[in-house]
Amino acid sequence: MSRETSHAGNDPKNTDPNESEIRRFHALNRGFFTAVTVVIVASVAVMSVYAVVVIRGSGLPHAVLIRLLLGWLPCCFYLWALWTLRNLFAQLSRSGPGVPLGVTQALSGIGWALMFGATLTLIVTPWIDRLTKPHRMGNFPRFDLPALTLGMVGLALLILGPMLKRAIRIEAEAKSLKDVLESFI
Repeated sequence: MSRETSHAGNDPKNTDPNESEIRRFHALNRGFFTAVTVVIVASVAVMSVYAVVVIRGSGLPHAVLIRLLLGWLPCCFYLWALWTLRNLFAQLSRSGPGVPLGVTQALSGIGWALMFGATLTLIVTPWIDRLTKPHRMGNFPRFDLPALTLGMVGLALLILGPMLKRAIRIEAEAKSLKDVLESFI
């Protein structure tokens, strides 16, 4: 009997290295799930408190409410991206380190959310600035590098999702071919 077999049989703590890697993978994704949940809850809480303060302080003129809602419109898409990412981490915390098919859908969802959020940020923010400060020079051609970066990351995720889906399909085909070959030989 080999040394590995005798140790594995006698020591319950000595498990397959892949098993411990899978457990670490699950724990890491549970931690990410919790972190994203905290970010979402904190963001919504801060936005709610801010909305209450602005509405109470302004006496609710329509212009203030419209600017507030327009300013937060991109946030809805960013929160959608965070929510999708949260669900992705939940799924990964239950599955193995292999790539489940739901990951490709989540990547596409996150990609679309980031693209829409970034586009709205690039369009709406300068427009709101023009409405609130119409006589300020140079406020329309605003260069918003974070929004541009998020938009490009969203585009990359949109491209990556179908490629990953195809790779999963090809891997499954290769596995079935390998199984057929092994049974043939």
